[in-house]
Amino acid sequence: MLKEGLIDEISVILSPWVVGKVDTAHFIDPAVSGLPRPCHLKLKHVEELDEGLVWLKYDVLKLKS
Repeated sequence: MLKEGLIDEISVILSPWVVGKVDTAHFIDPAVSGLPRPCHLKLKHVEELDEGLVWLKYDVLKLKS
């Protein structure tokens, strides 16, 4: 959907916990995301929530050429 330009906002909530196993991937490798090039985002909202959560909202601007 991002490749097709159908997403105009991305919302992320960060948690102050690190979980997983040694053999589990914790972050997405951009090389396998399926996007032809990086997607440019603009931060538009930051809010600290209860229990140390952080809410980030980004506008999707365009795919960089």
